[in-house]
Order: sequence, then C-alpha cells, then structure tokens
Amino acid sequence: MGVTNSLRCLLLGLLLLICRAVPAGELPAITLIIDDMGNEREQGEAAVSLGSSVTYAFLPYTPHARWLAELAHANGSEVMLHLPMESLNGNSPGPGSLTQYMTREEFRRTLVSDLAAVPHVVGLNNHMGSLLTRHPGAMAWLMAAVRGKSNLIFVDSRTTRMTVAQAIAEEY
Repeated sequence: MGVTNSLRCLLLGLLLLICRAVPAGELPAITLIIDDMGNEREQGEAAVSLGSSVTYAFLPYTPHARWLAELAHANGSEVMLHLPMESLNGNSPGPGSLTQYMTREEFRRTLVSDLAAVPHVVGLNNHMGSLLTRHPGAMAWLMAAVRGKSNLIFVDSRTTRMTVAQAIAEEY
C-alpha cells in the first residue's frame, strides 16, 4: 500500500469515526460511496467490512458483484448499481453499457438487465458516462426509468462539467 492509499485509508477511517460519533440530524449529511466494486473479491471484502456508514456501488456482470452486494446488504449498507455509460474518451465502460446509439428499447432493456445483475439496489451512479450524461435525450430515458422504479435515486458522479443529469432529474 503506497503513501497515497495509506492516507486515503486514514482519512476514510477518521471520517467513519466522526460519522459514528455525531448523533443523526446534528450535522449535514455526508454520504460516502465506494464505486467500481465487484471485480476484486479481497479488496471488495475489505471495503464492505468498513460497515454500514458506507454505500457501495457495484458494476454489473463483474465476477464478485452479486456476492459482495449480498454481503454489503446483510451488513446493513446501501447498495447501488455503478451504471456503465458511454464516455467522451472512447474507453469502454464495460458490459452493460448505455450508449447514445441505442434505441429507447435497447436502452431500457440494458438498464433493466443491469439492475437485475446487482441485488438490493437503492440507486445508481454513473461509471464513466462523460458523453452520455451530456445527452438530454439519454438522461430523459434514464430518469424516466428511475422514476418508474419506486424509491431509486441517481447520483451523478459528475465526470463532466457539461452534465445535464441534475437538470433532467429535476424535470422528472
């Protein structure tokens, strides 16, 4: 573990101690989301062991996503889908990606399948997505689908300053 990772772990530990020490409702809410989960079992188990103060976002179709999401849920943590979305740089976000070239039905089918790949999902956040979150039509399809599922939330990882996700979400 390098200095950077050690420092991150220390800061995360301090944040968790502060969150546990302060009674609910006395300070503004802080949500810590660890994403890109599901590819590594050992690292995933270590992350999930941080406890229920953390939300975990899992990439669909990764080797350990289902099992780790079950473990996180059993430990009282919130589980999110780390939704692969088309990026500006052309890098592949991975299986289950939403792209601007999909028809509305392909988009919907892919999203439904992605949601089914990760159990106990309470919301979604974008994996990559700098191109798709700039696209009002795609964001409208996504927000319509999120609205159709009771109590799902969308957290924009803000991979671009030109995102329209919040504006479209407010319309829905």
